[in-house]
Amino acid sequence: MMISVSKELLNGNEDALERLYKFRNDFIKFINFNKGISNDDAKDIFQESILVFYKKVLTTRVEILNEKTYLFEIGKNVASNFSRKNKVNTNIDDLKPLAGAEEDSYRFTDEQINVLAKCLELLGNPCKKLIQSYYYFKMSMKEIAEEMNYSSVDSAKTSKLKCKKRLDELFFKHQNQIN
Repeated sequence: MMISVSKELLNGNEDALERLYKFRNDFIKFINFNKGISNDDAKDIFQESILVFYKKVLTTRVEILNEKTYLFEIGKNVASNFSRKNKVNTNIDDLKPLAGAEEDSYRFTDEQINVLAKCLELLGNPCKKLIQSYYYFKMSMKEIAEEMNYSSVDSAKTSKLKCKKRLDELFFKHQNQIN
C-alpha cells in the first residue's frame, strides 16, 4: 500500500508533492471548463494549489485521504480568487444560447461548443431538458420543478447538479479523446 502524499509530507518528504502532478491535465481542463480560465492561467492556478495543499498539510498536520478531491477543492478556491482579481466571467448563466451567440460572449472554443452539444445529446432526457431549461432558456428552478413535475424545487436542484456532473464527465471524456 502506498503512503499518502500528505503523510509523506508530514514525515518531511517534500518530493512526495511530485505525485500530485498526475492530476495536472485533469485539473487544468476542470478549471478551464468550470471557471472559464485560460490553460496558461489554469497551469499557474495548479502550481498555486500545490503550494496551498502543502501549506495546509503542514499547518493542520492532518493526513488527506482523497488527495485529488482536496487538490481540486483548493483549485476551485484559488481559481475563484483569480477570477475576482482579474474579473473573469465564470458564471455559466451569463453564457448566450449557442444559436446566434456573439463571438465574445463565451469562453469556449467552437470545438468545445460542438463537444458540449454532442454531450448534451448523449445525456438524454430528462437531464438534457433540465440543463437546457436552466442554462439556455433561463427558467427558474421553481418553473423547472413545476414543468418537469418535480416534487419540490430542492429535488429539481439536486437533479440539476447530478445532470451537470454527468455532463461535465462526458465533456471531459470527449475532450480527452480530442486532445
